[in-house]
Amino acid sequence: MKLVRESLEPKQETEFSQEEKNAIKDFVSSYKGDFEDEDIHNFAGKLGLDKSEVEEYIYSLARNKPSKEELSKDSTKKGFESNIEKDTLENDDFRKVLYTGQKLQLVLMILKPGEEIGSEKHETIDQFFRFEEGNGKCIINKTEYKITSGDVVIIPAGSQHNIINNGKGPLKMYTIYSPPNHKDGVSFETKDVAEKSKEKFDGTTTEK
Repeated sequence: MKLVRESLEPKQETEFSQEEKNAIKDFVSSYKGDFEDEDIHNFAGKLGLDKSEVEEYIYSLARNKPSKEELSKDSTKKGFESNIEKDTLENDDFRKVLYTGQKLQLVLMILKPGEEIGSEKHETIDQFFRFEEGNGKCIINKTEYKITSGDVVIIPAGSQHNIINNGKGPLKMYTIYSPPNHKDGVSFETKDVAEKSKEKFDGTTTEK
């Protein structure tokens, strides 16, 4: 089955979550040759998605695929630089997005004593944490790690996880999502405000 159907009329885009879209894009980018119906259907089944909707979304990606000329253009992006330890220690916001690229996102975080991120799972996102101040614990599936200043944890995609501040002072950290998970540039002073926002990565990066 060919990816591009020139005769297809444009359809309204299915409302997949950002994580589902990322998973489909990863599937497309890693696939070799022409797509087979069986492979697409098996992939959709694993995610619990409608097979025809996944198929149509893959076609839409093909229709919007950059041309060779566009891909060959030299990048004019400046990238990002900071003293990440200083920024992390000076941060007082629960979450602050510093930089969003196409493949990763850099975010500062802080947990107050007794506060936790909350048990969660990112199906298609790997996450890196570096802790700069405080004490706590990180739970990845059924494995528990004690964490303190200087420690790093990596949370593989699809893993249930939580980070808990069980120390007497703030737990300050920065995290890298791959691919991005939050809307670029957002900053939330408290966990409560962040959770009420319901924001998610919308595809917009720091540098266009």
